[in-house]
Amino acid sequence: MYARIGVLGLALLTGLTAAPATATAATGTAPTVEERRLDGAAPQEILRRSGFDGVAPRFARALDDARSYAEARQAVMREGSELWRRAVDRAQGRGPAGGDLSRDDDRPLYWARLGMTRELRAWEPGFGLDDGQRAVLLDELEQTSRGQNAIRYPRGEG
Repeated sequence: MYARIGVLGLALLTGLTAAPATATAATGTAPTVEERRLDGAAPQEILRRSGFDGVAPRFARALDDARSYAEARQAVMREGSELWRRAVDRAQGRGPAGGDLSRDDDRPLYWARLGMTRELRAWEPGFGLDDGQRAVLLDELEQTSRGQNAIRYPRGEG
């Protein structure tokens, strides 16, 4: 009896949490819980006061300009890397602070990155983009906007 209940429970749980089979590759995907918080007053103020409020709109324009998956990947890597460089420069005191928030406040980077991922999830390109390709783009955005591909180690002697 417990085995049947367990199997039934697992089936119900899987059915309730699995993405629908028609998960939209061509029409984008729904924003995450964190991405939905972007529209709140506090995140918007942080973005505005830091000068990072133009990051997501600029990224959306770069995506819209992409005419192929290869161009989209280039845009993702370029814009993600630019966000990371901008955040590092801001924290290290290079260039304008871009607002009145403290330079060591990393919330602008967090909210700007979420704005970019939301734009990428909602993006509907004029060319074919399947769920796997969108996932790769999201992963590349995460890596580049966190500086994970910018780490350089000195060459060893051996």
